[in-house]
Amino acid sequence: LGFNPPDLNVMQTMPRRSDENLISGWVFFRYMIIGLYVGFATVGIFVYWYSFDEAVDGHTLVPVSDLVRWGQCSSWEDFSPRPFLELKFEKDPCSYFTAGKVKASTLSLTVLVVIEMLNAFNALSEDGSLVQMPP
Repeated sequence: LGFNPPDLNVMQTMPRRSDENLISGWVFFRYMIIGLYVGFATVGIFVYWYSFDEAVDGHTLVPVSDLVRWGQCSSWEDFSPRPFLELKFEKDPCSYFTAGKVKASTLSLTVLVVIEMLNAFNALSEDGSLVQMPP
């Protein structure tokens, strides 16, 4: 509030009624949509790394159907992930989903931070776009 210019039409809008909710239906809808795409992007990059990313680090790709039931890894036959990032999984192949998630977790956190940094620009105005209200 102290550093950004006011909304363009702030003096033309009527004051909010005292019995009006702080979070209107439209604002709640926007929060839900933002939460959905932040959640999908954060979880999506995690799943992408485990299932689709053929990176040079040589990690083992796991089908999405197996990834969703990674807790049953001990019953899988012939699951032996390749070592990567100086992590070896010969003794306990299922540790690929606990100790081996280092890179996937880092990617997820990075995506979350970048999206939230970009979402900070949404806080410049309740109704105006970034084009109308440059920072």
